Amino acid sequence: MIDFGNSDSAAELTVWLTERVAFYLDRGPETIRPDVDLAEYGVDSVYALSVVSDIEDRIQQEVDLGAARLYPTIDALVGYLLTLTARRDETADPVASAGA
Repeated sequence: MIDFGNSDSAAELTVWLTERVAFYLDRGPETIRPDVDLAEYGVDSVYALSVVSDIEDRIQQEVDLGAARLYPTIDALVGYLLTLTARRDETADPVASAGA
């Protein structure tokens, strides 16, 4: 299981999200490119809600569906999620974020 709060990497998150999208679309993950707009694969609001729910379960943090929809590709969504979890981690440990 990926630990999104600590040692996650963009590569690990990309693989995981690709697998989740492929699962919902009933396709092989090798057919999903992380740089292609998810709408081109047929990801609609129902699929997007399911993926966001999976993300929330993994990162143990609420993800705004409206904000997540601003990132149309897996690559873009990964960047958003890494930023989101980094902010959460900074808020949770103010000493670490202050550089002490």
